[in-house]
Amino acid sequence: MTRRNILIGCGVVVLLGVLLFVALLEGVVIGGRGDSTQSARSAAPEPGSSLRETAEMRDRNFVVNEVEWDYVPPRNAARPQVGNAFARVNVTVTNICSEDINLTPVTFKMQDSNGVQRVGLSAPEMPNAITVGGIAPGGAPSGNVLLEYPQGDPGLKLVYIPSEARPEDSATVNLQG
Repeated sequence: MTRRNILIGCGVVVLLGVLLFVALLEGVVIGGRGDSTQSARSAAPEPGSSLRETAEMRDRNFVVNEVEWDYVPPRNAARPQVGNAFARVNVTVTNICSEDINLTPVTFKMQDSNGVQRVGLSAPEMPNAITVGGIAPGGAPSGNVLLEYPQGDPGLKLVYIPSEARPEDSATVNLQG
């Protein structure tokens, strides 16, 4: 071995050591911040908690049956943006008018404390996922919708705006205490 090869090898070892140290240091700092995020979310209901909040509308009612925070969707579903997580929200929509009404996951939106609304998603592999369809008069299907939300936000709301409705025909349910 030449002296040059030995110096290159030592340099690579030192560089790897520095990178490992930085990675460990950054992991500890980020992990420390994660604890404060958890305490900020303490107002959220327990995973899988039952809300049973009902919103009455002109031609339909909807009930939030359950919310599962930090839901990990099936492997083929979308992933949340950095700093966000998914909630699985189980709802029942009851048609109280004399005509069919439409139901689709995009009619549900998660609204954060700043008023930003994120459209609901359907993950077909998710159990009992809401897909596009109609509800006959008197029908009351239940299903799950996938909603993205910013972690640590204490003021999350579920907004339901039927696709054929005017904004004033929407309904909002507070998902947190």
